[in-house]
Amino acid sequence: MDGLNDGQVVCAIRRVLASAGSGGLNRDDLIRTTARELGHARTSPALKAGLDAATRRAVRRGIAENSGGVLTVLVKDIDGYDRDHLKAQLWLPFGRRVVLGAKADAPTLLARALGFARTGAGIAAVVESVLRSLVRTKQVESRARQIHVLRRSE
Repeated sequence: MDGLNDGQVVCAIRRVLASAGSGGLNRDDLIRTTARELGHARTSPALKAGLDAATRRAVRRGIAENSGGVLTVLVKDIDGYDRDHLKAQLWLPFGRRVVLGAKADAPTLLARALGFARTGAGIAAVVESVLRSLVRTKQVESRARQIHVLRRSE
């Protein structure tokens, strides 16, 4: 989708749904409005297919809820997610890698995977707590400011 990464697209979907309020949007309106949010004047078939796939990812990740064909924001902020969901979502940005990367990058990467455009102290604190929990259960280890996967809870 024209050089956009997954984080940019799901952040746009979250913004559009948040703007729609509790009434939500149907899938076509969400796709069209998200395309405009991303700077597209028209929604080509390829863009529509890409945004449809991104909408499905947003539902699977717990960003959006699809109820009777109407999509709404499922959880407004990071504190609304349960810890098991956050642990599962923490793996998303990293794929199957054994070394996840810099510990300092984890809050931003998880925030983008969940459609949050900004990463504040609240998100950083939640991610730090989730990482400590994963270290205690020996799913990851943190050494030299890197996160290493020992076993996944997927």
